[in-house]
Amino acid sequence: MKNLSHDDPVALLLDMPMSLLWAVQQARAVFQQCDLSSNYIVIHYLGAQKELHQLPVFQSLLDTMPGSVHIHFFGPDMPDELDGLSRRVSVQQGNSASWLCADTTALVAEAGSSSAAAATHVLVQQQVAFLGSMQSEACSAAASTSHCHVVPHTAGGVQQEAPMLGGAAAQADMARETYQVPTLQLTFHKGLYHDVIARPNCEIASADLVFGANAGLAAYPSWVPTLQLLSHEGSPPAVFTDYCEEAAVQGMRVMQAVVEGPMLWMPVGINPFRKPLSCQSRDNNLPSFSNAFMFGMAPQAVL
Repeated sequence: MKNLSHDDPVALLLDMPMSLLWAVQQARAVFQQCDLSSNYIVIHYLGAQKELHQLPVFQSLLDTMPGSVHIHFFGPDMPDELDGLSRRVSVQQGNSASWLCADTTALVAEAGSSSAAAATHVLVQQQVAFLGSMQSEACSAAASTSHCHVVPHTAGGVQQEAPMLGGAAAQADMARETYQVPTLQLTFHKGLYHDVIARPNCEIASADLVFGANAGLAAYPSWVPTLQLLSHEGSPPAVFTDYCEEAAVQGMRVMQAVVEGPMLWMPVGINPFRKPLSCQSRDNNLPSFSNAFMFGMAPQAVL
């Protein structure tokens, strides 16, 4: 995927998974966290909405990462029938007859055309098959190997309890050993991230990275408690994207205003895997693309 051109119609389909991959790489470079050499990476994907209509393209991560990937999707717009469900596919299962393609570029090849419309047609067919199979499956594999961890943190000088989201925890070892071949697992949670994590008896695997695509941090006040949660010591890096540079800059300011404790920052930068199709809005004349700009934060370790 390194040589994927913006002129390639497949680039229209891959901005979500490739932006996620770029976020992992940036988190490693900027924060020295989210180790790409690990054979098992857990990602908490916030605000999932459009992604739910193009789930098959996420298998492209198996072509670009060395091991298994478990993505937990969170969002208040999650369909009720997906809430709590999980599905996994391995490289051995990944072929053109399965719910995901072994090579995402085969979306175009299978359609017998190089057009984005034909690729999208195949993607929709796979999506229908995927959702149909998921409706009959309960979430069992993820719950059997995942945990909800609690660590102390301080707020206003008072020790409190908050979920630990650090993916380097030893409790993930069991899950890491579960996958004998590279595997993609998708798990779905309906609700805002901070609300889902705070639920009693939470059973969600700790994350190596938290990611929010086209987040709009400055536009939605509901992000504030999530950002405060992610600023607690022991939380993983959090990386976000937005449509235009101004939205990303404003989102960065919101983060800096509401988070608690010493932080490391990923400055606003252009995302090379942005969708190569303008989505300019009516409220401004700025160049706008899906996942156009990326920025992030991570709690600074207290020595």
